[in-house]
Amino acid sequence: MSRPLIIVSTLVGLIVVGIVGLMVVLDNPSAYKQRISTAFESQTGYGLQINGDIEWQYFPPIAIALKDVAVTTPKSAAPLASLKSASVDLKLLPLIFGGSVEVSGLSIDGLTVNAEVDAAGEGNWEVSEVTEAETGTASSTSESSDSTATNDASSDNSMSVDIGGIDITNANVNYLDKSTNSHYVLTLSQFRTGPLGTGITTDINSNLKVEDKISQLIADVELTGKAAINESLDEFTLENFTIASTVTQADSAPITTTVRMNGKVNTSTGTAKLNNSELTLAELKLAFGIDATDIFGATKFTGNISAPTFNAKTLLAALDSPMTTENPQALTEVSLNADINGSLDQIKLTNLKLNMDQSKLDGDITITLAAKTGINFNLAVDSIIASDYLEPTTETTSTSGAAASTAVIADSEVIPVTDLKDTNIDGTFTIAKVQYETWNATNIKLKLKNQDGQLSVTSSADAYTGSITLNLASNYAGKTPSTTSAFTVTGIDITKALEFDSITGTLELNANHTFKGNMMSQLVDSLNGQSTFKIADGTLDVRPIKKIAAIVDGLQGSSSGIAEWPDMLPFAFLTGDHNFKVGISKNQSLNASIENMRISGTGGINYFANTLAYDLETTLLATSGQFKVSPKLTGVRFPLHCAGSLDADPIDLCLPDRSAITKMITELATQEIKRQGTEALKKKLEEQVPDELKDKAKDLLKGLFN
Repeated sequence: MSRPLIIVSTLVGLIVVGIVGLMVVLDNPSAYKQRISTAFESQTGYGLQINGDIEWQYFPPIAIALKDVAVTTPKSAAPLASLKSASVDLKLLPLIFGGSVEVSGLSIDGLTVNAEVDAAGEGNWEVSEVTEAETGTASSTSESSDSTATNDASSDNSMSVDIGGIDITNANVNYLDKSTNSHYVLTLSQFRTGPLGTGITTDINSNLKVEDKISQLIADVELTGKAAINESLDEFTLENFTIASTVTQADSAPITTTVRMNGKVNTSTGTAKLNNSELTLAELKLAFGIDATDIFGATKFTGNISAPTFNAKTLLAALDSPMTTENPQALTEVSLNADINGSLDQIKLTNLKLNMDQSKLDGDITITLAAKTGINFNLAVDSIIASDYLEPTTETTSTSGAAASTAVIADSEVIPVTDLKDTNIDGTFTIAKVQYETWNATNIKLKLKNQDGQLSVTSSADAYTGSITLNLASNYAGKTPSTTSAFTVTGIDITKALEFDSITGTLELNANHTFKGNMMSQLVDSLNGQSTFKIADGTLDVRPIKKIAAIVDGLQGSSSGIAEWPDMLPFAFLTGDHNFKVGISKNQSLNASIENMRISGTGGINYFANTLAYDLETTLLATSGQFKVSPKLTGVRFPLHCAGSLDADPIDLCLPDRSAITKMITELATQEIKRQGTEALKKKLEEQVPDELKDKAKDLLKGLFN
């Protein structure tokens, strides 16, 4: 026989002998079940029940399989964990000749874990530490094994592990925490990988479901992509690693998101890098890249986020929060770009650029994630049509005159105490130009600071040839918030600002008020303060006064001169004050002076019904003025009653007070009857009272003449 044949025959013989020997030694692994269970319990404190068989498969690939295994604890009769079956496929030749273990496949099916935390916060997996006395022989056996392993190592028979792939199916984890009322269930239908080993890029595919039993939230998740680990076992690489999830909750539409990541994590240097990564939600495609250092300590990171133009309304609809706006095209073109940096407890967005339709926002934001959230910002908008982003207005019947509005305004929070207590805020927000319906303003500045139960707001704007400032300070540290405000108006064209034709001129106003509470209902019940005002170079609609004067002139048989006044009475200055005392619903007082006319009134506002009710009195004085008044009418109070919607023009709300006018005319008519007689007075009414007022005058005097 030739030498090569002898060598081949010898090798084949050795292989056969090795296989036969291995079969003999491992012919009945089930015989070791009790020893395995005893050793497992003595070393860990957990019980191990191998209810099924442990079996070898001898034909390549060599495999060992277990069935029906459970892990128990002394605290519960139910298993902590169990599995239906598991198998490990081994490569034959490395096992025989190399002394190394190379796993060609690992399969696990039916893994179930039941983790429970009781009301005291103790988990059912917690067991007492195993003492040396309890381990007994097992410790000696372990030491012997360690010694053998040491000797083997000194013989340079080291082993390496190479896994051909992992396949896990039908796994379930049930986590119940009675101390926090939490209950989560994870169902892993399958988890599969390609070959696992150093320097090998492998495919990963997994499907799982996560369920929050308390909030009834369910997330279906699919993981796909490639992963690799280097030979030093300290650098992990992800390639197109994708997490696609669909989240559903009771009475809500499902929300689907996809996150795709590319990057590396190095455990030795403590660095991580994500690049060309993306989050997709509806039309939003948010690209991001992050470089992180010291990931196991004080992590720091830098990067960038950006989103090309997307439809924000479509995004909101996907989040089950649909939105309609006055302008249907609002929020349909939105884009974002910003640099991001910071740490795990502070995130900074710098060079922030947000385009929203035709508006552009620039600036920076810092968010602190500590025991109390902190927000610092410096943001600027070039221009915006604010009314475009409001909810669409519904057509309602307009109110005028004394008709009251039927709209009811809901109570709302003026000072959001709960949110403010949890958040420190310090920032500045500016808008170069804003339009709200027909209202326009420029150079709007808002300074906001909130800390330690103190809120301060400072704002200013230019509008209608003048300026407006507001300063508000609120102390909400105590049981009931207390707020002061100062409001100043300088040089505002009142007609353009209020869109009222009944009064014109340039307004100067200073208002100081206080209120308690955080709700609008508390504000309207507690508001106190005073406003002083001056209107220069304006006009006032005096038609209601002229109507009353015409009747009086008819009764007296002479002209007071008021009928010759222009409907819009010009003036150089109109000055006055307005006062709130313990709320706005009543006890308001108004005082004003214009030329030789004095106006005073009392009343209130029903904020939630959007209505007002005021009684005014106009008194003509004998002082000098550009319009003369008959001495017979000086000192006479002309009564007006104003009632109706706050949205209406005051001239449409303020009408002669019938009852007060009746009383006034009765007094004047009585005097005239004594002087002229009834028939003469009636004749003068017919001759001198304007036609449109004759019927009203007759009605008012009907009772008197009878």
